[in-house]
Amino acid sequence: MPTFTRARFVLNSLALLSLLNSVNPPQTFADDNRPARPVEESTPEETSQISRPNGRTIGRLDTLFAPPSASAKSGQALSIPGLASSPVVSQEDAAVQEALELAYDAGSDLSSAAASLANDVLGGVARLGKKAPPSENIVVGTDNRTQVTNTQTTPFKSICRLEVTWSNGAKSSGSGCLVGKRVVMTSAHVIYNSSRGGWASTVRVVPGKNGSSEPYGAATHLTLYAPESYTKSADAAGDIGWVILRDQTLWNRVGYHFGYGTLSDSTMKTVNLNSAGYAGDKPTATMWREYNTKDQLLVGTGMITHYFDSYDGSSGMPLYEASSSSRYVRSVHKGGSSDNVSNRGVRITSTWKTWTDDFKKQYP
Repeated sequence: MPTFTRARFVLNSLALLSLLNSVNPPQTFADDNRPARPVEESTPEETSQISRPNGRTIGRLDTLFAPPSASAKSGQALSIPGLASSPVVSQEDAAVQEALELAYDAGSDLSSAAASLANDVLGGVARLGKKAPPSENIVVGTDNRTQVTNTQTTPFKSICRLEVTWSNGAKSSGSGCLVGKRVVMTSAHVIYNSSRGGWASTVRVVPGKNGSSEPYGAATHLTLYAPESYTKSADAAGDIGWVILRDQTLWNRVGYHFGYGTLSDSTMKTVNLNSAGYAGDKPTATMWREYNTKDQLLVGTGMITHYFDSYDGSSGMPLYEASSSSRYVRSVHKGGSSDNVSNRGVRITSTWKTWTDDFKKQYP
């Protein structure tokens, strides 16, 4: 290629790159933008979104009415040693999700539509009743949490409130986050409780919920997973769970999920972590965040002691590392420590990372 042609090609390429950057400006984040640290793990993912006439910003709804068979793997439980799973939900639950999606796509006020459907079909999960005392979660000294008033920013839009109905009719709530297009990471005890009949009968996932507002809609689960070490013996280090969604509808609307990965002991003890979730001692269904710096301690195998404030409802919230362009879940909040002055979280070990990778492959 002649020199002048190569030069013209380079200039044209630079001009095109400049144009693309002006059309799609770099993603900005709503938390602390700490410096990036090199990582090699399962990375976050973000997709472009489109604006709907009703003013909501959502993604393409290609899978809006996709039945469970839309993915050939959807109805097949993974067979992994040490992994327990719930039954796949019934077609009746699929109809509930479809009704919720119809209400959203029609441009109606989803908060009232979802509340009505929840009261009629799911037994009233939209109003979870009297707050329980903080038996498992602890506000450590001064309450340092601040409210996330705009839950539609990255990464908070992928933080989910989990509204749970149990087979014995009891109601509860927890927190979690999207780590895949159909995979939500949370605590095992949020979705499995032997005293309430075992697996939750319905888990309603609401990303970015802000009081009565549900800006991205909601979805009910397809199936649930947790380690057998927790379901059989309530092992604290196995208190991690996964909610599998029926399709990519929520992902298409939210357009972002966290990364996740394993850190060495030496790095885990010094990395900066953040938290965000739905604490039950705050106004109903509001999201609260907190930033922390390097004060977590390693406990036994696969757990940390941390000092983020929490309360019932915070269980399952991600403790994540923030950089200028990425968010990686490093631990999942479990609850209060026996010393009553700190909290504990389950670390993302190589096993939990591998399982999460497998879920993402099984439920793309």
